[in-house]
Amino acid sequence: MSTLSLAVSRLGLQPHVALAQLPGEVAASRSLSEARMASLTLVNSFCKPGDPVVKLHAAQTLRQLPADIETLKLLCAILEKSADAEVICVVLAAIHSDSAPNTAELRDLLLLVQHQLLKMIDNEDERIAQQAILTFGRLYRRESPAAIAPVDHVSAVLRKEAVSLQTRLLLIQLLKKLYPDERAISLCFEQLDSLSQSSACRPSRRRRIARFAIQSIVDRPELITDETLQSLASRNLITHAMFYLKDISLSSFRYFFYGFLTSDNPRVQQLALLTMARILDSIPHEMLTIVKRLVPFHTTVCLRILSRQLAPQDMVSVLTPLIVDLDFHLKKTVLVHAVRLSKSDSSASLLFHKIVDRLSRTPTKELLIAISQYLHHVISVDDGIASLLFSACDIASCSDIPRRLTARVCLQASSRNITYSDQFCAIAANIISTQQSSFGRYLIGLECLMYGGISGGRLAKPIFSDLNPLSPTFNLFWLRTLMFVSASLESGGNTYAALVPLYQAHMAMSAVSFPGIDTFFQLEFLRLRIELIEATCSIYNPQTKYSTVLQQSLEVIAAGLVKLAHISMSLSTSLTAYLSRLSTLCKDWTQLQVLRKDLLAIPASFFTLLPCDVVGARASVSAGLISVSGQRKRLCSSLHNLTT
Repeated sequence: MSTLSLAVSRLGLQPHVALAQLPGEVAASRSLSEARMASLTLVNSFCKPGDPVVKLHAAQTLRQLPADIETLKLLCAILEKSADAEVICVVLAAIHSDSAPNTAELRDLLLLVQHQLLKMIDNEDERIAQQAILTFGRLYRRESPAAIAPVDHVSAVLRKEAVSLQTRLLLIQLLKKLYPDERAISLCFEQLDSLSQSSACRPSRRRRIARFAIQSIVDRPELITDETLQSLASRNLITHAMFYLKDISLSSFRYFFYGFLTSDNPRVQQLALLTMARILDSIPHEMLTIVKRLVPFHTTVCLRILSRQLAPQDMVSVLTPLIVDLDFHLKKTVLVHAVRLSKSDSSASLLFHKIVDRLSRTPTKELLIAISQYLHHVISVDDGIASLLFSACDIASCSDIPRRLTARVCLQASSRNITYSDQFCAIAANIISTQQSSFGRYLIGLECLMYGGISGGRLAKPIFSDLNPLSPTFNLFWLRTLMFVSASLESGGNTYAALVPLYQAHMAMSAVSFPGIDTFFQLEFLRLRIELIEATCSIYNPQTKYSTVLQQSLEVIAAGLVKLAHISMSLSTSLTAYLSRLSTLCKDWTQLQVLRKDLLAIPASFFTLLPCDVVGARASVSAGLISVSGQRKRLCSSLHNLTT
């Protein structure tokens, strides 16, 4: 007896348990006939009104059946037999034919189903009517025979005043699938006209119906004619149509929308600009003149359009005049587009020369952010820009501009221009020295590691060697941040730069004093140190100058494990996991003989208290270096073998 048959047999005994299992069993079943019978049993026996759980599982089960002719026949049979609204809705939701082969038998069956659905869209039960509309929309194909005549049925229902709002909206949505029948567009316009004549219709209801009708009218770009647009214009709905238009000819745009670019209403101007950006591949010359004039008033929209439809050098010519007289609203948008240009066009350097020239006279936060973004995308800057940047950063370091931002720009510039590198580092060092709070110093230290390269590493070293006075929580946070910075740099391909924060983290951890720290934080530090060594090993060969630092770290970890083993037996599971990870690392450093002594100094009583399953589980993940067979006492001898 298959698992599906068992699930069906349990429907009468444990219905909700069986229901929860049935969709998965139907999906996994290799017997389609058995799966269909299970679905039929479920729907006929358990689809009771008012039971949402059963309805949900019934729908899920039916959806697992393949979209073939046999499934459609099964669902149609259920529809014919059942008068229950819940059953009908569940079955309608499961009907689809997307993956069924397009055969003559399928077309005949779909024709019968669609006729049945068209009768249901006028059902008194709104749930059935709405589900029938949705199902018909899924099944309808434009090559369907004219005998179906869906527009006639939809028209008859729409003309009834008692139709609910949701049903009316679904019918209007269905109309856009019934093109190229011209009566579908006529019906949409008929709905719009009835709204203007109805005084009882609430404004919110009127707006929703109008929006759906306009969407249905303009949904098919190939069917949008000048007559259609003229009909919308005569009803004062052309501006609403701009939201949904996907494509029209240039001549139609000139005729219907050109005037909106020069409208006195800023919102209409913006709509016309957005429509132009969406439906035109290039901007005609006469419109480009208007768009350039509108840039200061619609900066975001205009620059978005121009960046898509103008060559980079033309875009630079648009942005350059704006740099001269930047106001608050223009700053961010203009500079973001300027940064994007710097990635693709060399002429953008001239634009940035103007930005930096303005920055050197009156530095602002927005301009510094733009410069930082620009420096992030370039390998080097010439002495002219570097000189202006140095002047700007010198002024900014004494202003109310965030000092960390100024330090970041200095660090970026120092690694991109050799001539002024020392001067930029001097400004950054001065900013660090004037920071009163430890938090501010560490923030700038992170900037040094992320943006300053070798010079930044030198500036950051004294900052991160002073972790000890801070709380353990703060130490852990910053050490994790250092490792995150390293991972980010490594993912960008900068392996050498990734080692700098790791080296600083090693040095910082060496300053941590274990005796005064809570046991929990000792364990966290040990875990972090092991992760740190693993990260360093993955980047760098251990036979380099960093091997001394790594050896010291491993020795500290071993000593810490010994201390913790004496302090707390409750940490046995975690310590065993760290020993396993540590054993993998020790395999690569045969010169670390000190580990053998320290690890074997852990008392045997510590390991005899470990649960057998913990010993076995942890030992099995240590790359075969620890071998146990359920006996606690074996772990000590395994550690001895590990370190020899």
